[in-house]
Amino acid sequence: MNNNISIKKQILLWMILVSSVPLSILALQGLHCARQAVVMLQYEHLTSVLGINKNIIEQWMSERRQDIRLLSRSSVVQNAVQKNSIQSSREDVLTLLRQIQDERPFFESIIVYDTSWEKIARTEKVSHDDKDLLDPKFRTQLREADDFVMNNPHLHEDNKIGLHMGFPFTNELGAKVGYIVYNLSLTETVQSIIAKPNIHSQDPYNNYLLSSDGVYICLWKGHEKYLGKRMSIREEMLTGFNETVVEYKNYLGEDVLGLSTQIPDTGWILVSEIRRNEAFEWIRVLGFRAILTGVITLLIIAYFSIRISGKISKPMRDLAETAREVASGNTALRVDPTASREAYDLANAFNHMLDKLNVMHTKLIQTASLAAVGELSASVVHEMRNPLATIKMNVRALQKRVDDDPDYSELGLLAFTQAERLERMLNDLLNYGKPISLQPTRLNLEDLFSEVTAAIQPRVDGKEIEINVNIDKRAESITADYEQMQGALVNLLDNAVDACDGNGLITISSRLDSERSRSVSITITDNGRGLPAKTEKEIFRPFYTTREHGTGLGLAIVTKIIDLHGGSIEARNRQGGGAEFTIKLPNSPDFQVFEQPNKIDQTNRTTGT
Repeated sequence: MNNNISIKKQILLWMILVSSVPLSILALQGLHCARQAVVMLQYEHLTSVLGINKNIIEQWMSERRQDIRLLSRSSVVQNAVQKNSIQSSREDVLTLLRQIQDERPFFESIIVYDTSWEKIARTEKVSHDDKDLLDPKFRTQLREADDFVMNNPHLHEDNKIGLHMGFPFTNELGAKVGYIVYNLSLTETVQSIIAKPNIHSQDPYNNYLLSSDGVYICLWKGHEKYLGKRMSIREEMLTGFNETVVEYKNYLGEDVLGLSTQIPDTGWILVSEIRRNEAFEWIRVLGFRAILTGVITLLIIAYFSIRISGKISKPMRDLAETAREVASGNTALRVDPTASREAYDLANAFNHMLDKLNVMHTKLIQTASLAAVGELSASVVHEMRNPLATIKMNVRALQKRVDDDPDYSELGLLAFTQAERLERMLNDLLNYGKPISLQPTRLNLEDLFSEVTAAIQPRVDGKEIEINVNIDKRAESITADYEQMQGALVNLLDNAVDACDGNGLITISSRLDSERSRSVSITITDNGRGLPAKTEKEIFRPFYTTREHGTGLGLAIVTKIIDLHGGSIEARNRQGGGAEFTIKLPNSPDFQVFEQPNKIDQTNRTTGT
């Protein structure tokens, strides 16, 4: 029972682990993609907000420049800056300046100077010291400029933002005749364009202006205390060129996503940002839902895992019980198949294994019996060969005495022939019964085939039999025992020569079966009389022969040699006549010897006959 609980726990843990990993990966990938989508969406929104505000600010600044240009071209101003101007002309300029200031209240002050910096007229809502309006640096810039000059916006004591600008203007001949210096209030103008109406606005986007050196120029209402302070955010925000959303902390210490852009001809940086938690609000919702979905999914998986583990453990218990019964000696017991497909296949495989074990057990008993017969045969053959040799010698002597008598001479020849056949059968039986010890080396098939054909050539001489050799370039060598393989091939060629009846074509060839298996096939074909019907498998059985004087052990010895090399041999009749023997051998340099146990000591190596 404890083992079953352990198996169930392992299945449960593995299924939870296997399912949680892809679920986690999918959830993380989904959140990552959602986050990237949010970043891209915010980039588009921030770009749109920046574009709208930028166009409005550019339009407002362009209108203010146009106001000053129109003022400079006024005949009243042109006459007032001449050297011969009179006081009445200056009064006219002052009246014009006040009119402009009344129509455009964001002009806090307007001052007209001639080229010697003599004040022609001045009107102002907010008092400014001449030192602030015309500091030496600003005056030098204005004198050398051909167009508008402005300094950085500055904060007044009343927390309003002012901007000093100057414009050098010329007469009809293009000669510089004076300067217009004015101060613009950005608080009621630019700030109202970009800022929120109050700090509680539901608008998620925050917009503000920075000077070129990173000082706050315009902020949304309620945050005026930060005006004039230097911004401490990432450097790329001060360039005004962002290819993607930048994450940073703003002046309130909040994590935000932002973009920036430059306002042409001003050097200002317009920033638009959104709080990070507001931008990724739906990401948090998706994350919570993903976690909830994952927990529910894991609970469902755990439930079904427990159910499945119970179904899996029962067939395993049945297998274990059957294995114990078989081990105790009840070899006829088998596992009952279940309804589950997997358990059904497992039970069939287990039963098939038991059947194969029974077959192997039977073969093992037969092998042991054959080994015993082999030992007995070796002993009998050893005892019979000496008397048989004596009989042959005496029969040969008697043949010489009866050479003149045809009847007795024929009887003597018959006795000697049968004695030789008996001796040959005893030798084959001894060779078949004793073990073979292989000494594998890497063999070149061209050399091996050459040796084999040379060995069989005496049997071919005087006959109209041709032997051809074909070698696949991809299968030029094998790993095998040279003498044993040579004996096996000679035996097969000898059978082919006998099948040709003195006239025919024999071919010995090699080929690579496939690049994947890397096995080599050696094929011996002839166009002789072929094999008797339905004997393709029987001819490899010991003592089975179709030859008049055969012992039935030649092909059995060949099969034994091939089996020990880890290969196989097949025979079949060819279409058009003749037989074909195919040997398949593994072509691996790491050769494994398949030895057969036997108690007989080997004194000679067999070549097969």
